Amino acid sequence: MAEKCLLCEDYVVTDNCGVGEKGIDGLIKASIARKDWKHELFRGQKKVLHASCRKKYTRPQSITRDCHGICSNDARLEEEEFELDREVEESKEI
Repeated sequence: MAEKCLLCEDYVVTDNCGVGEKGIDGLIKASIARKDWKHELFRGQKKVLHASCRKKYTRPQSITRDCHGICSNDARLEEEEFELDREVEESKEI
């Protein structure tokens, strides 16, 4: 039975990448930089990943791009929530 990639959660049939201790350290550092809490998955179990997923996940440019998108999205969300809160308050005044 094929195992699932810890990063994309698709089954690993080809492009299998076993990860050793040094590789796990890199994955943990990338997870901490991304603030996605996946580093908890990387500790204490057999690590099976797609080689391509591992490369994308640990590449510094990918981390920067992905984290920038998260920060931008969160900022917009907070702004939208503020607008909705103001509309609700204004409707209560009427």
